[in-house]
Amino acid sequence: MKFTKAIIENLAQNNSIDVVYFKNSDESKYEPLIEGVRILVKIDVSTLSRIKGIIQRPFGHPVFSVRFSNSIRKKIATYMNMNHYDLLFLDHSQTFIYGLDYPDVPKILMSHDVMCQRIERTHGKMITWLTKKTEKKYMSQKNSYIYTFSTKDKQIIKNEYGIDSYVTCGNIDPLAYKVIPQNVDN
Repeated sequence: MKFTKAIIENLAQNNSIDVVYFKNSDESKYEPLIEGVRILVKIDVSTLSRIKGIIQRPFGHPVFSVRFSNSIRKKIATYMNMNHYDLLFLDHSQTFIYGLDYPDVPKILMSHDVMCQRIERTHGKMITWLTKKTEKKYMSQKNSYIYTFSTKDKQIIKNEYGIDSYVTCGNIDPLAYKVIPQNVDN
């Protein structure tokens, strides 16, 4: 969450940020260090919550379902309807699923790890195929820009899915969602 905190706090310098986040048991609670960041929902991740996510979203590879919750989806919909958000920032590919409901809202999809590469190392062809199919669907959302932390992951995303992505060091310029990244050099 270190990179995520830095991105949130950087964006909050010129924006109001509402946060819905998942907390693993070994992570400390996120306490914003800057005004303009509001925690809407904190979801404690447990074995039970992971199982529920897989049951609620059984299609696709389970690595993408473990963070899914119909109740969280409804809460996000409520906040999206109550507020006019300029941007939906989805951190980690396991949360990209929530962006599918908002094709007209600009989205930054922050890919910390390309899942197909991770799964391919340890699983067979069928599981790898399912992972690629699921990951491509989530990365192909309308009105979305994918960021990653390495040129290697950028290349994998391009080679596997035919999708352009952008490398960041963990600092996404607050104006990034107001421009068309294809027209920006470096």
